[in-house]
Amino acid sequence: MAAKLGLPACSAGRPAPGPDPGPDHLPVIRPGSKLSTLTWRAGTTLGADLGVAAASTDDLYAAMDWLEHRQDAIEAGLARRHLAPEPNPSKMALFDLSSSWLEGRHCPLAARGYSRDAKKGKLQIEYGLLTDPAGRPVAVGCFPAHRRPRRVH
Repeated sequence: MAAKLGLPACSAGRPAPGPDPGPDHLPVIRPGSKLSTLTWRAGTTLGADLGVAAASTDDLYAAMDWLEHRQDAIEAGLARRHLAPEPNPSKMALFDLSSSWLEGRHCPLAARGYSRDAKKGKLQIEYGLLTDPAGRPVAVGCFPAHRRPRRVH
C-alpha cells in the first residue's frame, strides 16, 4: 500500500527507524493520535500484512515521530506527484475542512470558536485534508478554531 501511495519515494529513500516499511505509514492508512494508532493496530492484521507484527510500542512511536518530522517533505513530494500539471491537467485539488470539540485544556491548537456540532463553550480545533481530483491524500493540517464558520471556495 505504501508503494502504491508513493510514500517510499517521497521519503527520499531514508528508512524510518524500527521495522520497515509499515509503522511510519500507519497514520496515512488510518490517521489518528499516536495512542489511538497503537490501540487500533492491535486489533488488525496490518502488522502481519506489512511484515512488522513484532514491532514494539517504542518502534511504532519512533516511526511516527520520524514521519512527523518529514511531513512537509512528504506532502511536497505528494503534491509534485499528484497536483503538477502533467498528472493533473485540470489543475484541480479538493479540500475538506472539518472541526472537533475537545474536553481537555492542554491542546495548543484548541480555541473557542464556531462549533458545527452545537457544542457552545467547548474548545475547538479545525483540520483539513487536501486531495487530488481522484481523492488521493496530498496534505493534512490542523488549525485553531475560528469564531465564525469558515467558507472554503
